Parts: sequence; structure tokens; C-alpha cells
Amino acid sequence: MAMRIWISLACVLSAWCVSVDAQTIKTVPFKDGVHAYAVTEPEQKARAILVMFIGGDGNLNLVQRGSLSGVNVLIRMRPALEAAGMKLLYVDIPDRQFSRSDAEYARSVGKMIERENSEKLPAFGAGISRGSISAANVA
Repeated sequence: MAMRIWISLACVLSAWCVSVDAQTIKTVPFKDGVHAYAVTEPEQKARAILVMFIGGDGNLNLVQRGSLSGVNVLIRMRPALEAAGMKLLYVDIPDRQFSRSDAEYARSVGKMIERENSEKLPAFGAGISRGSISAANVA
């Protein structure tokens, strides 16, 4: 019984702290700076693109860290979404002053989608909390 509990706990903890290995950090121009995003690919041919916006201030620190990491639910969902054939774009905050609801921010994310969608796949936005403002603006 105790062994089953430890195995269950190990499974839960491994799902909580997702390892995010295969990714590419890219940028698009934004005002006189850049707007970074992380791209992850499914193992099989992508069926769609899912653009992810985390909540709070939206800061993933992609440029500073050089990788995507964290315990945000959208990051933890990555393995399941990739298994479903989703190409994922995790949008960071621009390095200049911005508003999630302004047109320039939406154009910047539009450039990301255009750059990553050479196959003309369906593209969807997903946001958690304040990230939903970004998702609605880009849609």
C-alpha cells in the first residue's frame, strides 16, 4: 500500500514540474524592441496551432532564461496538447511598454502566427486569467 502511494505521488509531482526540452525561442519586432515567444512541436505532423497566453503580467522571461519553464497550467498541459497534435506558441511579454488589448500587440502576435503557420493550419488562442485578454485581442 505504501509503495502505491509513493508511486502515485511521484507521478503527480512529475506532472506538476514539467520538463520542457524541445523548444525554440524566437522574436518578432515590437515598437523599437522585440516580442519573444517559444515554439514547441508535436512528434507527429501538427494538426493545429495553439497560441498560449499565461495570466498575471504574462512574463515568461524567455529571452533572459533562454527556455520555457514554470508551473503555469498552460505549461503543464504541454505534453497532452502535443500528444493531440498541437504546435504550441507560448507568447511572452514584449520588452517595451504594451497593453494586452492594443492593436500593436495583436499585430505582433499575428506576425508570430504567420511565421509559424506555413502549412495554413487552423490556429486557436488560449488564455488563463489576464491571458484571456490577449487571446481575445488577437482573435
